[in-house]
Amino acid sequence: MSTFNGQIEEIRHISVDSFEDIACKCYFLSHCHSDHMRGLENLSQISSPLYTTSLSALIIQKKYPSINVQILEYGCPMNIKFMDDEDKEVQFIVTALNATGHCLGACMLLFQLEGLDILYTGDFRISLKHAQNINVLKEIKNYGSLILYLDTTFLSQSYKHFPTQHESSNKVIEIIDKHLSQSSSHRVCLQPSARYGYERLLTDINKKFKERVYIHEEAVYDQYLVISDLSSCITRDVLNSRISLKPSFVNDSNGKAIDKNTLNIKLSAIYWRNWNKNCPFECIDESKKSVRVCYATHNSESELRDFVTFLEPKSIVPTVMPDSFQEKEIMRAMIRSMIKSFKGIVEDPKPKNRFKRLRTINSQKCVEQISKKLKK
Repeated sequence: MSTFNGQIEEIRHISVDSFEDIACKCYFLSHCHSDHMRGLENLSQISSPLYTTSLSALIIQKKYPSINVQILEYGCPMNIKFMDDEDKEVQFIVTALNATGHCLGACMLLFQLEGLDILYTGDFRISLKHAQNINVLKEIKNYGSLILYLDTTFLSQSYKHFPTQHESSNKVIEIIDKHLSQSSSHRVCLQPSARYGYERLLTDINKKFKERVYIHEEAVYDQYLVISDLSSCITRDVLNSRISLKPSFVNDSNGKAIDKNTLNIKLSAIYWRNWNKNCPFECIDESKKSVRVCYATHNSESELRDFVTFLEPKSIVPTVMPDSFQEKEIMRAMIRSMIKSFKGIVEDPKPKNRFKRLRTINSQKCVEQISKKLKK
């Protein structure tokens, strides 16, 4: 659960994934999960733009049609400039990176200023191999000026490892196959912990069973229809589908989803503390006709460590902080340890108020320098 307050300390007057402060000049959204959309309805009252990807824009505009949404195309740098409260120009370049592996429409946000790169990961689940093949990440690593706002959801020794999404998907398919083979009246209901983030699983299921998955929420179904890879995998015809998708927090009394022959498959990661590669990643509860499967859409601790070591940022700002003081201190110590592995002595990482405010810079010089950097 994100605890980030939206402030990128190096750039005044913007907010990322937090919309409770309506005094900002512009806003950015990494993806459409509720903990990253707090206060989004407030933007209906103001004209300040919200920058996000085209798929996220579809979701937002359906619910909040009056928000001034501006599209960030993946991999295409956009020049942002505005006048601050002192009538001084603030200017930077932002690029949406299609590198999260988290959910529909998600992106990382790369902010570039004169002599400074800021990567806001949003929520993400990508392997080291994937990160190493992303040219932009390799470039900013070489610049040596990176500040990393990092998804630390599972930065904990309790979540050192997760199965890959491919492994989890195969396990879910194995469970579905075994259950449906019992009779034509047997059904399966997938119960993820979030509304979006399981699109890959839907396509894998369709490929294996040649059957469309029933989507319980009509709004989600409509959003999936515009995505060519998903539109052929889903349906709203409950009578002709034995597999359905209903997030755990959605109330739905449809009898086909709760009858005695229905197996509920609960998809989550938080349940799987201290998992390792020698452990199973499914847990069956016969009495409740359910099975839990470890399906992670955030990086594990070891994956985060690999990602940080690859990028070698000069500092890290955690965007998910635990509740207790002791747990916060443990997380900060882990961050120091990661940075120290390639940098030596580091400062204590803090979630906010760590960096000096952005200086007013020569806007034309900024654009020229960053443009040259991007062309290298």
